[in-house]
Amino acid sequence: MPISKLLLDIGRDLFQLFYPNTCISCAKVLDRDLVFCPSCQFSLPFTGFEENIKSNDFATRLMNRIDFEGCMALFWYVKASRVQKMVHKLKYKDRPDIAKTLGKLAGDLWNNHLTGIDYLVPIPLHKERQKWRGYNQSDEFAKGISEITNIPVNNDIIFRDIHTSTQTNKNTAQRMQNVLEIFSVKSSKSLENKHLLLLDDVVTSGATFDAAANTILDNHKNVKISCGAIAIADHWA
Repeated sequence: MPISKLLLDIGRDLFQLFYPNTCISCAKVLDRDLVFCPSCQFSLPFTGFEENIKSNDFATRLMNRIDFEGCMALFWYVKASRVQKMVHKLKYKDRPDIAKTLGKLAGDLWNNHLTGIDYLVPIPLHKERQKWRGYNQSDEFAKGISEITNIPVNNDIIFRDIHTSTQTNKNTAQRMQNVLEIFSVKSSKSLENKHLLLLDDVVTSGATFDAAANTILDNHKNVKISCGAIAIADHWA
């Protein structure tokens, strides 16, 4: 074995010893190339929405509110589940790497349905919330997808100019009111004939996607919109 390869392997083993690779769902220590432990990989509730992007529960929630091309989400989001714990880590435990890793997973699963997408557009956070968190989890998710698909991430289309309260524990009407007119167009550059994939972490009623998509559609002609999320709530009201 070449000395350089031996040293590289030793270095990786030492890194793994002090900074072990763990399952991003349950934190079990894994071999360095794995993302989920076998138990989580088997039990995680994948939605399978990529099999029918125009007719699934995500699409139903946006029906008659957004003129969309398709909707996809990786997982069902159920309270007290592995997915909820994983999303909590990536949002509140300084783990942007989880969002990026899930983006790579989405890139692999969704790749066949992303042909023709011109830009990945993360749903923006208000600057104060992003400053507090240190990152935008939707942006990290987009970066992961971009690594797999080579579709560029575009953060210059819309921005969030109103700091809203969290959507958690709000009903559909309250969610719609909470995000009403919170987005503005960031760039006047034409997006005519472009296809955008809007990305967020969790979708419940779809109110945030509704507000972001329609802000873009109201300011740009002939734009196509698709929507993607890490997880979708198993129920909404």
